[in-house]
Amino acid sequence: MKEGVWYAATELILREHGIQFSTRRRKNQIEVRLEGHIRVKKLIALVLPYLVVKHPLALRFLSFPNAPARNRFVKIDVSYLKEVVEMVDFVREFNKGKNRKHKWNSRTISDFYENK
Repeated sequence: MKEGVWYAATELILREHGIQFSTRRRKNQIEVRLEGHIRVKKLIALVLPYLVVKHPLALRFLSFPNAPARNRFVKIDVSYLKEVVEMVDFVREFNKGKNRKHKWNSRTISDFYENK
């Protein structure tokens, strides 16, 4: 978003609630980033009472399990992969009609990990 009053308010809210974030400035725009499940879930819990349209989606994200620790030499946990593909399908159905073209869906994600 463009620079403005929103940034100072957002920064204050995130700092007061102990949510770590980073910012990136490009030309006249500022990007605020959160990394990791814990930080994102803290923010969702904070804004949940104010959500109307995205409330069901936010609740679903809050119940999403954290990724199990792994490295590139360990196969992905099948139960976690199942949760991921279910979330992808839920989000795609929730946002249906928005005319978005994504190559990832539950089938392509499953195929990607099965072929590794």
